[in-house]
Amino acid sequence: TQVCGTAPDPALVDKLRARAMAAMTVNVGIDFALHMKLLPAFLQPFFLIIVLGNMHEARAATYGFVAERPQQIVGDRPESKRTPFCVRLLSPNLLCEDEADTKDWKVEYSVRPVQTSTIMQAVEMDARCVRETVNSGRWEAMN
Repeated sequence: TQVCGTAPDPALVDKLRARAMAAMTVNVGIDFALHMKLLPAFLQPFFLIIVLGNMHEARAATYGFVAERPQQIVGDRPESKRTPFCVRLLSPNLLCEDEADTKDWKVEYSVRPVQTSTIMQAVEMDARCVRETVNSGRWEAMN
């Protein structure tokens, strides 16, 4: 649990753990789909916690497949169902003092067409921008 060569403050780690757990829910994906008038489905959800600097900022990235029409969903088992569209939802800063109530969070989103069979493949397509974000300490690469 060392970041930048120093042990993080245990209280900060506890705060990150509590807020990350609150952020890592499929509900945020379902809420997004409903808000955007998509099908109420968020397939193969995947959660990634991105920490910048010496734990001065952290966000939860939530990935999943979304669809406008049932015909866009393919796959014969629940864990293999997918669509040609992947969404990435990015939470507010999990370590910000103002972000105490997770139900009122506003998330940033990015939707892109994909030709992958697993959400992990779609997440791996984001690896470069996640590395750039962590290395630069700036979120612009995630836009």
